[in-house]
Amino acid sequence: MEESKHPKQYNLRKRQNISKSDDNKNGHTISKETSTKSKYSKKEDKSSETEMISHRKPTIELLKDWQIIYTKLHQVSTICSVDDYTMWIGSPSGSLLKVKYDLVRSSTITYIKEFEYPDVDFYDFCYDFEDDRILYSDRKNSSITAISSEYEISLFKSFRPLKPSCITISSDNYIFVGLVNKYSYDESPSRSIIKMSKDGTVCIKIDSIQEGKVIFTMPHRCIVNNINNNLIVAAFEKSKSKGRILVFNEEGHVISMYTDDRHDVKFSPSFVTCSPGGDIICSDEESGDIFMLDSHAKLLNIIKKGNCRIYGNSCSMAWDTNDQLIIGTKSHPSPKSTGAIQLARYIHDTESKD
Repeated sequence: MEESKHPKQYNLRKRQNISKSDDNKNGHTISKETSTKSKYSKKEDKSSETEMISHRKPTIELLKDWQIIYTKLHQVSTICSVDDYTMWIGSPSGSLLKVKYDLVRSSTITYIKEFEYPDVDFYDFCYDFEDDRILYSDRKNSSITAISSEYEISLFKSFRPLKPSCITISSDNYIFVGLVNKYSYDESPSRSIIKMSKDGTVCIKIDSIQEGKVIFTMPHRCIVNNINNNLIVAAFEKSKSKGRILVFNEEGHVISMYTDDRHDVKFSPSFVTCSPGGDIICSDEESGDIFMLDSHAKLLNIIKKGNCRIYGNSCSMAWDTNDQLIIGTKSHPSPKSTGAIQLARYIHDTESKD
C-alpha cells in the first residue's frame, strides 16, 4: 500500500514546486528544486538499503561440509597458522604439533614435529612471526618457554611463584600473558594480565581486582584486535560456568564486557579470536554454540552447534594467510575419539551483500 501511494505524493510535490525550469537531456521540463528533492529522495532510499544490509547477522560457513581432518589429539585447543601450508596445533596434557596441511585439496595432515607431554606442558601458546618461534605458557616451569624454528627449547621469562595462563603477541610485537597464583577460579589480588616487550620489560599490568570489584579470576585466552589494538580476553569469574569476554583499551582499562545473561545458561568460552574486520568470535565449551560480537563486545549473533555442521564442539579458531577460518574441535568422549580441523569462512554484512 505504501509503495502505491509514494509516487502520487512525489508527483504532487513536483507540481507544487514548479519554478525556474531547465531542459534536461531528454527534453523534459523539470524544476531545479524538484530535481534536488528527487536526488535527496534517492539518497534516502540508498541509505535505507545500506542500513538494512548492515543489520544482517554474521555467520560461519564451512567451505566443505564433508571435509573433516582428524588429528591424534583428543581436542585441538590451540591453533597458530604459520603460512599457507603450515600450522601448530596442540592440546594441554597432550602434544604440541607442527603440521603441514592443504585443507582445500586434501583431508589429511602431515606431522612434522611433535613435543609430547610431560616434556612440554603448556596452558596456551602463540606464534611469533618476527622470530619464527612458538612461545608457550609453561605450566611445569612457571615460565614462558620458546621453541625455535630448529626446535630448540629455551627459557624466555620465569614468573615464579606465579603461573602463566593465556598468551598472545600483537602485530607490533608486544607479548600479553595472564598470571595466576594457581590454576583455579579463586579470587586473588595476585592474578593479573601483563603486557611486556620482547626483552621481558613489563609495560602494563592489568589487575584482576579493580576498585574493589573482581573483573576476572582466571584469564583463559587472549588476543589483540588489530583494528584498534584493544586486548580481548576470554576469562572466568569465580567459576568456569561464569565466563565473560572482556575488552581492554591500550591503557589496560576495561571498556566493555560480554556475559551471557540468559536465565540459567552457563557460559564457558573456550577460545577467543578476532576477524580481519574486528568482530570478536568465541565458543561455549559445553554447548558448542558460537558467539559473534562486534569490536565492543556487543552480541551480533549466536550460531547453535547443530546449525553449522561442525564436528564436535569448536574449542579453537585461527585465521590462515587467506583470511579463512581454521576451526579446531573437541570430540565427544569415547575411547577412539579425536579432535579435528575444519576450514570455514566468516561472513559479515559487507561480505554477504549480494
